[in-house]
Amino acid sequence: MSDYNYEHIRKAVSRWRKSKLMRELKKDDQMEISKDDNRSLIIDLTFRYCLAQIVVTDPVFAPYQYVSFEALALDSEKSRRMGQEETIYFFYDSPEYTMQDVISELDNGIKYCSDYVPDLLLKTYQGKKGFLKFSLNEAYKVFHPDDVKKVSETLLGQQFTCIDTYAQYLAVENDGIILMVLPGIFCSYSP
Repeated sequence: MSDYNYEHIRKAVSRWRKSKLMRELKKDDQMEISKDDNRSLIIDLTFRYCLAQIVVTDPVFAPYQYVSFEALALDSEKSRRMGQEETIYFFYDSPEYTMQDVISELDNGIKYCSDYVPDLLLKTYQGKKGFLKFSLNEAYKVFHPDDVKKVSETLLGQQFTCIDTYAQYLAVENDGIILMVLPGIFCSYSP
């Protein structure tokens, strides 16, 4: 029997919060537990430039299995232009994830939010050309969940241009194909 079920992941996230999270937060970052019972664990986080929430629950209908992490910018050029809050980071677990994958993704989310600077990702990558460097067996970790099904090795030799950002993802385009990828796999040299 797999150890990845609601009760185990709720306990693991609770332990993670009490140990690692408390040491990782920067001086001005704040954390508050909104709810912690058998039905759900909700952690609210306040960072310098964004707000985040971690939810662990056994949902009836949601875009995740048990764990979600969502963060919104407090203020950015993009949010002002769109006229609404900008999602700057999200993570939703799925059956492909292990308990360690989820904890690692939560660590990544905390680091991303703590280091977040409004509009920096877009300013750094917009208009840049590059190639995608990835492993097919880890595609679900580096591509937007909606794009994982589009992924194939034929993408490796293609040059893409970053046209926008969505949360922590770069929107890269090649010949009408638009993919959302993490910046770590978008590189200036051919793989």
